[in-house]
Amino acid sequence: MMPAIKFAAIAVAALLSAAVPAAGLSNDAQMCLVQFVGLMAKSEQVCDAVKAYETCLTLKNLAEDDKVEAMSHVATYDCKPPVVGPEITTDEGSLLFTVDNDRSMLFHRRAAHTIDVTQLSDRVDAVEQLAAGLTAGVEKRMVEGRDILTKVTTDTIAQYTELVQGKLDKQDETISLETGKLRTTNEESRKASEDALAAAVTNFEELSDELKKDVDETNAVLKADLAELKASVGKLTKGFLGFNEATPADNCAAIKEARPQSVDGAHWIVSALDKTKAVRVWCKNINSVYTNMGGDASSKMSAATACDGNPLSLENPLSKRWVDPDATADDPSNAKLEQCETRLMIKLCTTDSDVRDWDSKFWTTQQLVNEADANEDTWAKAQNDIKAASYLTEIGETIEIVGLINGVQIGRAVYNIKSEFRKRSLQYLVTHGGPNMVIGSRDNRRSASNRPIFNRYMKKAGVAPYDMFLDTTGDLMVRQRNYGESQNSWTRLSTTDRSVTSGCHRYSGIGGDHYCGGWRLQFEAMPIVSYCYANNRYGNNHKNSKGGSTATCGSGRQTNVDFAILKNPSD
Repeated sequence: MMPAIKFAAIAVAALLSAAVPAAGLSNDAQMCLVQFVGLMAKSEQVCDAVKAYETCLTLKNLAEDDKVEAMSHVATYDCKPPVVGPEITTDEGSLLFTVDNDRSMLFHRRAAHTIDVTQLSDRVDAVEQLAAGLTAGVEKRMVEGRDILTKVTTDTIAQYTELVQGKLDKQDETISLETGKLRTTNEESRKASEDALAAAVTNFEELSDELKKDVDETNAVLKADLAELKASVGKLTKGFLGFNEATPADNCAAIKEARPQSVDGAHWIVSALDKTKAVRVWCKNINSVYTNMGGDASSKMSAATACDGNPLSLENPLSKRWVDPDATADDPSNAKLEQCETRLMIKLCTTDSDVRDWDSKFWTTQQLVNEADANEDTWAKAQNDIKAASYLTEIGETIEIVGLINGVQIGRAVYNIKSEFRKRSLQYLVTHGGPNMVIGSRDNRRSASNRPIFNRYMKKAGVAPYDMFLDTTGDLMVRQRNYGESQNSWTRLSTTDRSVTSGCHRYSGIGGDHYCGGWRLQFEAMPIVSYCYANNRYGNNHKNSKGGSTATCGSGRQTNVDFAILKNPSD
């Protein structure tokens, strides 16, 4: 049995049997016939080639006789539908074998595309089965096909060789002509490029000279502008010298030199202890010298000339401050940490057994009590009474009374001191002030509201047990006399509140001595209390050492509230 691929080649050769160009055909018809032969040489299907040949003749608009003559050369090809051969079942489906009229052998899958036999070399067994069913006439056609293919191939090659050679000769002539032109053009282009390059070099050299001149002129202008800019920046720098941490001056004198109109105020200068850092100090005009009075005294670098040497140190809430003993703070290397006046004037711990009642010398003498605990970071947690040096100095513009439980603030009352009392000490006012003397107004915006002690800690029975300071809006009073309708009663500190005034059996405030019809009580601090029955009290620092009945009437609710009185609230 002949291999499948060889069989296909012979079949295609048979298709070319009528493709020899015939004498007598017009040039257009011969061109169509050549196209037909080309299609057959590329193994196109013969009927497709015939159809293309007919189309070509039609497009040439040949005379009817010429068209009949031309078609006679392909009349031997019967392009009727192919004859269906045997069917073979494979793994990929059923295959139908056909022998087409152009002597091609094809396999067809049912309901699928056509598969050329050259692609089925791996189906040798199937091809052998199909070959067995071929008719004897196929072998004869194959022999005829070889003879026809030989003749067609020889004639066609001769015609194509003559045609191509003619075209090649003409193309060689054209190429030679164009090459000569190109050489001439290239030579002209080369010379033009050289001339242009030479001109460009000359122009560039001329431009470079001009550009260098422009650059030199520009540099001169820029240098002048830069000098002017530096002068402006220098003036601007002087204008901002010492204004912030980013523009510190060497000292206060340098600021005065830069801005002669400078007045007393805070400025930034380079630290004498660390040249890489700036420090904020107070510069003051003293005898025409702008003098460094130091900083806020919070560190050695910012030491002040005194505890209260400048407004910055006065704002420092710490009682321990760095002080430079020199007249100026230009060199704070010898500054020392000193105990300065504290904000805290007094603190009363109502459970320490030291009863600071009206008669206690705690209020009247200058002897200090536990002053080491008066510093800002220690007084709140102290579990003892404190009397600091600030109790003996000017009370100032504002004070605050703070209530604490276990060192935690539960409320406060802020009072603005009347101007006529600001130069007096709190010790003087509670000792020598007139009876029921009002020394300050309550600042309700900064003070506690909503009665923090009454609402959270007091037993609600009898009269309302308000705290005189934190729960009411009364103004600050010293040396209160006969609160309510009591007799010969005194209290060092109280307020003008009269929420509960009826009845002799009433007492309240800080540092008191109550008397009413034989009932007595000396106390350190109390809310508004009425008796009998006394429902509330602060701590246990109270007593009756003067005879008569004790004005407590039982053991009411005890709330351990401590009180602190301070100058200059930080807010």
